This record gives sequence, C-alpha cells and structure tokens, in this order.
Amino acid sequence: MPQLEHTSFEARAEGGTITFEVVKETYGWAIRRDRQMMSPVWCKALAVDQAQRMVDALRRHGERAEMKVSDIDDEAGGPAQAPAPEPGHPGGPG
Repeated sequence: MPQLEHTSFEARAEGGTITFEVVKETYGWAIRRDRQMMSPVWCKALAVDQAQRMVDALRRHGERAEMKVSDIDDEAGGPAQAPAPEPGHPGGPG
C-alpha cells in the first residue's frame, strides 16, 4: 500500500502546519489540503472565506493552520454565466 506524504496527524506530531490552498480549477475554484482533501467552490471569494473558517476552527483547537491563495485572478468575477438568449427566442430581444 502506498504511503501518504503527510496526514494532519503526522503534521501535528511533527509540529507542522496544516495548509489549505485556494486554487483555480477548470470549473471554478477549489480548497485543497495536501492530496487528501478537495472542496470545489464556485468563486474565489467564497473559497477564501470557507478556507479561512477552516483555519480559524483548527486554531481554536490549538492546531497550527494557514491558508494560501493562488495568485491567479478570477477573470470572470464569479461563476460562469449563461449566454444571453438569441433574438426571436423567449427571453431574448425582438
């Protein structure tokens, strides 16, 4: 069976820090912790907020935790939006 690189228990035993990374994915954004956990999120702001809440919760319990945010900007400004309806179709112009 392959060995996992670091689990939260190993990081704690070694005095390490649990790191949550907010990264850009093809479908939006994700919060990753090592290779064991991933949480998909629609927009960067929501991902940062959710990751910060996880960091705060761990710190309240005496754990060392941090958040890193990808330096890639969210070009769309949020989740992908549906294209506008074409003219002549219901909801479209004309």
